Amino acid sequence: MKNKQKLYSIALASATLIFVFSILISSVASAAQVTAQVTRIGNGSDPAIYGSKVAWTDSGVIHVYDLTAKTDTTVNSSAASHPAIYGNKLVWHDESSGVPRLAVYDIPSGARTYITKDIDDRSIPAIYGNRIVWSANYNESNYNYNVYMRDISTSTQTKIAEGSDPDIYDTKIAYGYEDSYGRTIAVYDINTNETINVHSSSQVFSPHIYDNKVIWPDFYTRGGYIQMYDLITKKTIDVTSDNTGNTLSIINDYGYDVVDAGDDTGTHIDINGDKIVYSKSGDDQFGYAGVYVYDIPSAKNTSVYIYPSGTYTTPDIYGNTIVWGIDGNYDIANDNGIYMSDLSATNILPPVAKFTANVTSGTVPLVVRLTDLSTGGVPTSWLWDFGDGIDSKHATNATHTFTKPGIYNVTLTVANGAGNNTVTKSNYITVTPPQAPVADFSTNVTSGTAPLTVLFAATGKGEAISEVETPTSWYWDFGDGINSKDALAVHRFIKPGNYTISLTVGNAIGNNTTTRPGYIVVTDPNTPVANFTSNVTEGYAPLAVQFNDISQKATSRTWDFNGDGQPESIDLNPVYVYANPGTYTVNLTISNENGTASKTAAINVLTPSSPSSGSNGGSNHNSNGGSSSGAGGSPEPARNVQVKELSQAFITNGKTITFDFAKNATCVAYVSFDSKKTAGKTTAIAEQLKGKSTLVSGLPSGEVYKSFNVWVGNSGFATSKNIENPVVCFKVEKAWIKDKKINQDSITLNRYSDKKWEQFPANLSGEDNKYLYFTAKTSGFSSFAITGIAKTSSKETEKGLQLASTETTNNNNTEDKEPQKEQNEILKTPGFEIYYGIASLLTVLLYKRK
Repeated sequence: MKNKQKLYSIALASATLIFVFSILISSVASAAQVTAQVTRIGNGSDPAIYGSKVAWTDSGVIHVYDLTAKTDTTVNSSAASHPAIYGNKLVWHDESSGVPRLAVYDIPSGARTYITKDIDDRSIPAIYGNRIVWSANYNESNYNYNVYMRDISTSTQTKIAEGSDPDIYDTKIAYGYEDSYGRTIAVYDINTNETINVHSSSQVFSPHIYDNKVIWPDFYTRGGYIQMYDLITKKTIDVTSDNTGNTLSIINDYGYDVVDAGDDTGTHIDINGDKIVYSKSGDDQFGYAGVYVYDIPSAKNTSVYIYPSGTYTTPDIYGNTIVWGIDGNYDIANDNGIYMSDLSATNILPPVAKFTANVTSGTVPLVVRLTDLSTGGVPTSWLWDFGDGIDSKHATNATHTFTKPGIYNVTLTVANGAGNNTVTKSNYITVTPPQAPVADFSTNVTSGTAPLTVLFAATGKGEAISEVETPTSWYWDFGDGINSKDALAVHRFIKPGNYTISLTVGNAIGNNTTTRPGYIVVTDPNTPVANFTSNVTEGYAPLAVQFNDISQKATSRTWDFNGDGQPESIDLNPVYVYANPGTYTVNLTISNENGTASKTAAINVLTPSSPSSGSNGGSNHNSNGGSSSGAGGSPEPARNVQVKELSQAFITNGKTITFDFAKNATCVAYVSFDSKKTAGKTTAIAEQLKGKSTLVSGLPSGEVYKSFNVWVGNSGFATSKNIENPVVCFKVEKAWIKDKKINQDSITLNRYSDKKWEQFPANLSGEDNKYLYFTAKTSGFSSFAITGIAKTSSKETEKGLQLASTETTNNNNTEDKEPQKEQNEILKTPGFEIYYGIASLLTVLLYKRK
C-alpha cells in the first residue's frame, strides 16, 4: 500500500503543473503547426507511397491512387493488407486463399504472382527494386522470427538472419532480434554478407532504413521515442524526446489523470530523404496527438495534422509528400480516410464550417452524434460548442449527451493555416422531458402441449431516467378471456390454439400497450413435433451430410433434401451427398394418427476454389513493430463500461508479471501471473461495468459489489499455455460493507468461464481510509463479480438466492452427496418448475429496477 500512496503523491504533484504546462502546450503546438495543404484521397488503411503512386487497403481490396492524374484504381483482391510499393511493383500480405502468402503485382501489366514459401500471418513485406524482405517462422527457443529476402527477378529466396520486422534500402536490410540485452537493431549488407549491430536496448522494435540512416522506436519510456543511427558517423541521436523529467498531468480519454512521460510517438514511423514521419497518439508537453514530420538537417519536429488524443495514425513519406490513415483498432477520431499532404504547398483556402447531427430531438438523456461536413480548405482543428456549457476540442466528429430538457444552439469552429470559420445552428437540438413507460414483456416458454403453464414477466420501462417513468400498473390479456393485473403473472392455457397476448402498462404520465399476435402456441399433446440435426451445415462440394431425426411422436417421415418438393428418403437417420455448390433447403415432414408437422433448415455447399475471407491488418508496412502481444481490446460493448484503465508491462519467460492499475480508476488494484512465454510489451485492460457484463448469462449468488472484466494481451494469450498462477487484487469500499451489513470474511471473487461461475476465496491484503484490499488466486482472466453475504441473512434467504442462479448452485454442491440428493427430490416436486421460474424472473426484474 505504501507504493500506491507514493503513486498518488506523484500524480498529485504532477497535477499542480497543469496550469504552467497548459500555456507551453498551446504555444508549442500552434507554433509548430505546418500550414500544409491536406487532401482526402480515399477511404481505408495501411497507406504506402512511392513517387506519384499511393497504395492502401479498404476491406481487403487494394487501391492504387495516382497523385498526378488523381485517379483511383482497384486491384482485384479480397483479403489484402499491409501493401508496400516501389516503382511499378506492388506487394502485399494476402490471405484470399485461406492461407498467408505475399502477392507481387506489376501495375502497368496487371501481372500477379504469389510467394508462398516461408510465409505466415506475421509476414509483412517491404520492397526495394526487385528485392522483397519479410519475417516468418517464430522460434520459441530464442523468441525470434527468421528474416527472408527474395529476388523477384530471379525467383531466388534466401534466409538472411534470425529476427523480425525487416526493412530494405538498396543493398542494406535493417531488422531487430532478441538477445541477452533484450533486443538489438542490426543492419545486413547483401554485397558483403556482413552484419552490423547498431543499437541494443530492452524494447527497440521495427527499424527503418534510408541511405546511411537507420531509425527505430524505443519503448523503454511509456509511449516510446524515436532514435536514429548514422552508419557513416556511427552516432546515435534522439529524434523525439525521452526526457522523463518533463512531465505533465493530463485528463485522458477515460476521465482520470495520467502523467505523460516522454514524447509519445506510437509505433508508426518511416524515413525518406532527410525527413522522418511519425504518429503521436497522446497530448503532452510536446504537443497534441497527430501526424508529425522531423527535418534531419534542422533537427526540428513539426505537426502536419492534429487528431484527438488516443488516435493512432499510420503515416508514410516519399519526398515532400506524406500520406496517412488511421489504425482501425484505435480510431478515436471516427475517421477512415486516407489523407495526403504536400509539404511544399501551403494551404491557400480557409475551411467553411458545416455539420449535421444524426438526431435533433428526443427525450433525456439524448445522445447526439455530430458529423463535420466542412468544405473549402481541409480543417486542422475543430471546436464544438454544444450550447449547454460543454465543448469539445480536436474532435473531427463529436458525440454528446444532453442530460436536461431544453432547446440548444450548436456551434462549430474549424480552422487551418489559412484561417478559420464558425457556423451556429440556433435551436438545433430539442430535448424533451420523460415520456410514458414503454410496455414490453418476456415469458419462460412460448409453445408447448396443452395444458401449458406460462410465466409472464413485464419488462417495460420508461424511455429516460426518472423514477416516475417506471410503470405502476399492469394489465394482461391472455387471449382466452382471462386477464391479470400483476407485473408477474402465471397463466395456464387449457386448450390447443394460437393465443394473442396483450400487455398495458401505465403510470402518472400515461400508458402504453404492446400486443403480440399468436405469441403463445399450444398444441395437442399427441400431435407430433418435428426436429432434426445434421453433423454439418456448411462445407465444400461434394458435401456428405448426416441427418438425424430427433422428432417426438413420429410414426412416419419423409425427407426433402434439396427443396424441390420431392421426397428423397424415409429413413430415420439418412446420409445425403450434395454434389454441386449452392444453398439448399432441407425439409423433414413427420406424421402420426393425430396430425403432421415439419421443420426446415439450410445447408450451404461451397465451391471448392471459393476463397475464405482473410484479415485486414491495421498498420502500415513500415509501421508494424512495437510489441508482439499488444492490447487485444475488449468484447464488452462500450455502453456498458463505466470506466476502464490500461496498464503495460514487458512479459518475459519465467518471470512474475504484474500489471499495476495505479490510477485507481476501477476496483482492480493489480493483476499478476507467472509467465511461461516471452511476449514483449503487453497491455492489460481493467473495465468496471455499469451493471452485469453482457458476456455472462447471470450473476453469482450473494450481494454483488462490482462487476468487472480483465483482459491481458491479444485474444487467447492469457491461457494456461502461456501463464500460470494468475492473481487479482481488488478493493471494496468500507462504506458498502457497512451499509449492506456484509460479513467481511464472506467477500469472494467470482469468475465467469465455460458458461458458469467459479468462486475463489479472497484474502485481506491491506486497507486505507476508504477501502479494504483483497487478493484472490483465479483460474484466468475474463469477466468477474465481487460478492459478499450479509451478516443478517438467514439460511432460508441464502437458499433463495442460490435458486436465483442455477449455474452457481449446480457447480458448488459437489462435496456433500446427501444435500444433493435432497435437492433432487425437491426438483421432482410437482409445480416446482413454475415457482422456480417465478423466483428467477422476479430476481431479474428486481435487478433491472435497481
